[in-house]
Amino acid sequence: MARATKRPNGTGSVTRRKDGRWAASVVIDGKRVFRYRHNRKEAELALAALLSGEDAPLQRTAQDTDTTTPDSAMTLNEWITAWLETCEGRLRPSTCHNYKKALARVIPIAGDSRIADLTPASLSTIINRVKKRGTRAAQDTYTVLRTCLQAAADLEILPRNPMLKVAKPRHQPKEREYWNVTQTRRFIDCAMESDRKWAPLCAFLVTTGLRISEAFGMTWADVDLANSRIRVRESIVYVGQQRLAGPPKTKASRRWVSLDASAYEVIARMTPGQPKEGVFRTKNGKPPTPANVREALLHVCEEADVPPLNPHGLRHVAAMLALTATRDIYLVQRRLGHANVNVTLGIYGYSSDDEGVVAGALDSLLRGNVRPSNPYDAEVHPLAAD
Repeated sequence: MARATKRPNGTGSVTRRKDGRWAASVVIDGKRVFRYRHNRKEAELALAALLSGEDAPLQRTAQDTDTTTPDSAMTLNEWITAWLETCEGRLRPSTCHNYKKALARVIPIAGDSRIADLTPASLSTIINRVKKRGTRAAQDTYTVLRTCLQAAADLEILPRNPMLKVAKPRHQPKEREYWNVTQTRRFIDCAMESDRKWAPLCAFLVTTGLRISEAFGMTWADVDLANSRIRVRESIVYVGQQRLAGPPKTKASRRWVSLDASAYEVIARMTPGQPKEGVFRTKNGKPPTPANVREALLHVCEEADVPPLNPHGLRHVAAMLALTATRDIYLVQRRLGHANVNVTLGIYGYSSDDEGVVAGALDSLLRGNVRPSNPYDAEVHPLAAD
């Protein structure tokens, strides 16, 4: 039975390498395949063979080096560039941006090194040098570099992934204080009375639990005040200085979110625009930047006398409020737009109740005694950052 021919996904390219050879490359079934030749004409012929599907194993010449043979001449910088190209269009732009940012820390240190020469020891040295910028930066770089080199191993450009034997750097996140119900109520009151333009948006986020990108993506067509709800179907993210619109983070993120009284009031106070116009917009019709919202948020935190948070911290508080109010983690999962309830539990699954409530509940269960407690006035508890 004839074997099915794998077809390329794209037009491919021909580039000249630092060692003088020419490389033809194309993505086939999600993997980038290379053919190396001594001159441009031969590389173009190799690319044509790849694109036509005529590049069978028996037709390769002795001078051909492909992804099944380790390429000792390829540098780490060259492989990073090639791998990042395969990520574009396959991953979210913000993810590609974060990958580039993480690997940019490696290139000045070892970009000219041949990937065939990389060892667990040399890679450990690289990660330790990155660690001087911070443990979080080192951990991010470790994760992305390991994924990058695993792709080289999967394509047999490397015989194995040397990062597998490198210990992952530890990162101890700073403890953050999230608000209890009383503090949240005080924050909402201050935000609703503030003269800061984006203060009401902060009040909206702290009860709806929307990602800030989802709030930026809201249009008036997504507002259903008659049923006290809004729809999430688009998000706007900032990648560096570039603003990109697209679908929400996951399929589960496409959802309807009910509005409490304060979130309803935020929308009701605004003058409705055309259906396609964004809800939260500047005078120029553009969405605010995260920095705009962060500035207003910190100002309201100071006025309300609550611990300062970043915009994503409002999502943590919203999750706590929903969980405290409903005691139903699955409802909270749907409200936050998580595809898996384990994400909700692992990052946001905590309560504002004082730990003493547990003892009171045990007394009630075991002895029928009820220990008085007021969970809604619990002290703020430090919690690990996500």
